Formats: sequence, C-alpha cells, structure tokens
Amino acid sequence: MVPQGGDGTAQWNLGLLYKRQRRLDEAYAWIERSAHKGYEKQLEHTDELRDEPDNVLAPDDESRLLALRPRAEAGDAEAATELADLLAHKRDLPEAIAWYERAFAAGHAGAGLALGRMLKGMGTRPERLLEHYRPATESPDLAPEATDELGQLYLDMDDEAGAERWLRRAARLGSGSAAWWCADRSDDYGDKQEALRLWRQAAEAGHGMPAFKAGRTLFLRGDAAEAEPLLRLAYEEDVPEGAYWLGRTFRELGRLDDAVTWLRTAVDIHGYVQSRYSGFMLTSLFDPRIELAELLCEREADDECREQLDVVLERSPRHRTAHRLYAQVAARQGDAEAARAHLRQAGVEGVAELDALDRPGVSAEEVVRIVRAAANGC
Repeated sequence: MVPQGGDGTAQWNLGLLYKRQRRLDEAYAWIERSAHKGYEKQLEHTDELRDEPDNVLAPDDESRLLALRPRAEAGDAEAATELADLLAHKRDLPEAIAWYERAFAAGHAGAGLALGRMLKGMGTRPERLLEHYRPATESPDLAPEATDELGQLYLDMDDEAGAERWLRRAARLGSGSAAWWCADRSDDYGDKQEALRLWRQAAEAGHGMPAFKAGRTLFLRGDAAEAEPLLRLAYEEDVPEGAYWLGRTFRELGRLDDAVTWLRTAVDIHGYVQSRYSGFMLTSLFDPRIELAELLCEREADDECREQLDVVLERSPRHRTAHRLYAQVAARQGDAEAARAHLRQAGVEGVAELDALDRPGVSAEEVVRIVRAAANGC
C-alpha cells in the first residue's frame, strides 16, 4: 500500500526504479501517487509492460551479448556500453552499472548519459549526477536530449539560474519542453516577444499549454488568423480553455457558425475548467455564457440566448451585460416594459430616447431600435 503524502519527486523516482525492476504494481502505485509531470504516459507504458516478456532478450541479442563481453573486457568502451544496455534490459542492474562506469571512465559520453539516467531512476540525488550528463552535452548526437535533461537536474536542485543556462541552450537545440520553460521565464521577465517565439516553438513540438499561451497572446494583439491553429492544437492537447478562446477567435474572423459551436463547447466544459483554478485565477476566468449570449443576441437566436442569460442572472442578479442583452431580447419579443426594466438594471438611466417608448402608437420595430441603441450605448 502506498502511503499518503510524501515527496513527489522521490515517489516518482521510486516508481521508475520499480518499473525498471518489473515490479509493475508497485511502480504504477508510486508513479500515480507522485502526480509528476508526464506521469500519465508513464502509467500507460507501465501497463504496456505487463504484456511484454520480462527480463528476456531476443535470440540475436543474447548472441550479441556473448560476443560483446570479450571486447568489453579488452577495453572497448563502445562494446562495454552496448553490453551494459543489454544487461540493463535484462534488469541485471549491478553489472550494467559496472560496465557503464567502465565505459564512462574511458571517455564514452553515451555511457555516462545512460548511467546518469539509470541512477536518477534509482533515486540518486541530482547533484551527484551532473558529471554523468555534462560530457554528453558536447556530443552532437546526444546534446539535444542531454542538455535538456541536465537543465531538468538543476531544476530538481532548485537552482533556476543553473537550469536556465542549460535549458535555453536546449531550446536552441530544438527541445520543445525546454522552450516551454524558457518562454514562461521570459514572460516573467516581461520579454513578451521572446516568450511568444518560444511558446510557438514548444507548440510546434506538440505541447498544448504553450500553444494555448501563444494563441491567446496572438488573439489579444489582433492576430486572430495566426491564433486559430494554435488554440485548436491546445484544445486537442487537453487544454480545455482553448474552446473559449477559439470561440472568440472565430467570432473575430467572422466565422460565426464556428464561433457559436466553440462557445457552446466552452459553456459545456466551463465547470471542469473552473475546477482547475483557485483564488484570484478562478475569479479572473471569463464566463463563456456571456460571450455566447452576445453572439446569439446578434443572430436573434432569442430562446437560446435567454437560456444562457437566465443562468448568468441566477448567479449574478446585477450582471449589467446580461441585463443589457436581455433588454434587447425582450424588445424583440414585444415586451417594452421588461426591456425598460432590464435596461434600468443595466444602469441605463436618463436616456432621452427611452421616453419614446411611452409614445402612443410606437411600432414594434421602433421599440427594438430604441432599446438596441440604448443598450449598446450603456
């Protein structure tokens, strides 16, 4: 049984160690408990391992293992590294570590990286792993991943300055995850243009949250056409906030059917979106019902518009925008008195045009025009 509480990083490392050892039930429990970034994919892979042979090499690899051993014993660092890889696959970890260490001591950067990863999975403290990763950052083939992972080690050590040096280098080498971290860092510094560039780089690597941040930034600065594919990617990559911003984006682009579809989706999932926030961030969320109601009001879809406004006013009886929209719906339905009452709730007082509503014989069309003018002017 996995205890409650505890250090998430330690739980994650223990889970990965158990996974290497094929203690899959324990691995699954610890990885799930850690809630570490990326834990869902690790859980999926742990389940996949249940259907794979345990500690078994293919016949060709068994033959290769026998052939590699004399070469490794003769001092061939490449052979020692390959031998260690095969031993690690068989979960013969002590001997694998010994051969990795021997190859690394002989200058094999790949052996150092493999050893560092193995030791990290076994819970070794990150400061003791730096020396294993650094040589790999100078190898053209290994540098992209090694540089990124070295930056992550510095984050594990709570050394953000050290992490930034390596992660910015990793971003330049094409790492999407490093670009994401560096983008958020640049945003904190106030360098919005650099943040946008790096968010877009991370989005190109398939990361949903930076795609969302880039798309929202582009929309707010008036680039709706560029924002749309990024926000769509964000939604597809499990960033539900993307639905609301896609609705706004399509409205800006004049694609109103798409706008209504996405805003309806945003309304449907708004409770889930709210559950992901707390405190100030929760209160700062946009209510998609208002945006949807505005669009429905413009399209004169009055019944659905009223449904949305009823919910808003039940929660916020003094919501001025909701009353302004309701006034226009009431006017179109011929209820001038209700329209006037909603305008009063919206704060519309002393507007001379409203006096015309009391004029004998005023037409329904004129009531609608007067109310719309008063509502849009408040």
